[in-house]
Amino acid sequence: MHISKPDPRSEATKKSIIKAYLKLLSQKKRDTISVKDILLAANVHKSTFYRHFHNVSEIDDFIENDIIERFQKILDETDLSDLMIGRKVILEKIKSTLYGDFAEYRNIFISTLGSQIIERVFQRIRVLLQRLLTSHSITDDFQTSVF
Repeated sequence: MHISKPDPRSEATKKSIIKAYLKLLSQKKRDTISVKDILLAANVHKSTFYRHFHNVSEIDDFIENDIIERFQKILDETDLSDLMIGRKVILEKIKSTLYGDFAEYRNIFISTLGSQIIERVFQRIRVLLQRLLTSHSITDDFQTSVF
């Protein structure tokens, strides 16, 4: 079976759409941003936008999933001994990720919608951490102290 690589131009266009959306979030409230606004800001045609996203909410979903995937990668690379040290180490890793890897998402975090996304992301990260701890047979007492 042949697995094709994503087209770099298509990926660049998708990033351009997301970047335009994030820039608009610094200028407008989330519920006032339209597809037309994004088309103008990203300088893309309507059909190009719809090739990547069905609507503005789908961009939010993409961003949320991207954040979760990045956190999953952090957890996959986290040494279990770091988890045993406790909550502070985990929170420091999360903080450094937020300030580093997610700098491009700053506008969504400070928007009204940001609190909803952050809450969903937090809940999903908590589930990921609980699965990791459970898979390593960490005691309930420790899990309680981490969360």
